[in-house]
Amino acid sequence: AVLDRLLRAKDVCLWRAEQQRRQMAAELQDAGAWAQHLEGLLDRYAEELAHMCYFCCERFSVGAANSRCAYTRGAPALAADARVPPHMVGSGQHLWVPMGRLGHDAQQVPADSW
Repeated sequence: AVLDRLLRAKDVCLWRAEQQRRQMAAELQDAGAWAQHLEGLLDRYAEELAHMCYFCCERFSVGAANSRCAYTRGAPALAADARVPPHMVGSGQHLWVPMGRLGHDAQQVPADSW
């Protein structure tokens, strides 16, 4: 009788361990699916928020956000360029544009899109 109770207790413990293993495996699979979903979202946000300076081609970053653009700081040829907004001439400011629209060709980045 004692051996029978001991075997039943062992079976109950093994069954509980198997149930916990199955539950943890399901949670791990669910967490993996969510991680892939979040990775996809972050990739889309990174693409959407990627910007570069139209003039010096510096990528937008924390360090570059408050830095000066050497091209707009005082280039006299800049004033003659019709694509450059008047407030940018001599300001030293970067003109951040989406990376897909970067280029120095007037057809790529129309002045009225700024």
